[in-house]
Amino acid sequence: MTDTDAVAALAQDTARALGPIGILVTSAGIAGSNGKVVDYAPAEWRQIVEINLTGTFNCCRAVLPQMQAQSYGASSRSPRLPARKAIPMPQPILPPKPG
Repeated sequence: MTDTDAVAALAQDTARALGPIGILVTSAGIAGSNGKVVDYAPAEWRQIVEINLTGTFNCCRAVLPQMQAQSYGASSRSPRLPARKAIPMPQPILPPKPG
């Protein structure tokens, strides 16, 4: 998800094998550890944003040309379990999702 070129290549390979992509559902991501902001490691935060937000961007960027070429396309960002379930302490997965 974080390797722009690999995501683009996968989208192209998929189109060659199955035809143009018309629907994109992104739901991959990581939750990170529970903790207070003051105790949270910046490197872990950056990894979460890179996977959850930049990964979604990469996927959209890779398939949008196919959708535009066929004048059709739909995209959905599907929340994972931690975003739908009560958790004891807010996880950093929540802030990047609206990005």
